[in-house]
Amino acid sequence: MEEPGIYSEYAVKLEKIWEDAFFLFHEFMFERGNEEGLTHVQIMLLKFLLDRETVTVSNVADFMGVTMAAASSLLDRLEKGGLITRDRSETDRRVVYAGLTTQGREVIGTFAARRRKKIQLLITHMGREGARNYIDAEKFMLETLKTVLKEGSEQEDDNV
Repeated sequence: MEEPGIYSEYAVKLEKIWEDAFFLFHEFMFERGNEEGLTHVQIMLLKFLLDRETVTVSNVADFMGVTMAAASSLLDRLEKGGLITRDRSETDRRVVYAGLTTQGREVIGTFAARRRKKIQLLITHMGREGARNYIDAEKFMLETLKTVLKEGSEQEDDNV
């Protein structure tokens, strides 16, 4: 039988590992060699736009977890850089759609290729067995997270 406090101990250890990994990975991926001069947030937003044809400012605000004003400001900077376009809806002038330009697609494609090379460098340092173990652990974590989130939303539905 498991010790009662073991999961609390594991949670503390995992939290520390995630914190350390987040900051180191961020430095590795963005601080060193972000030739586009974009912030991590801007790159996330470009990737979000890449996966969709067009989005509204409201979609961006929801995705980024920011206010409409902050989302609009983020889009302003990307538009000034020629990475996105914004167009008003023909049926509702209050609605503005944003989408990637060809230049924006190229920038995110270049970034993705460089990111893939950096990840390959990490995997090479892990070795074949280490890489397999890490991938298996990440898959397990992802499936567990999906289950927990699903159970959480089902519990919320039960409380309504």
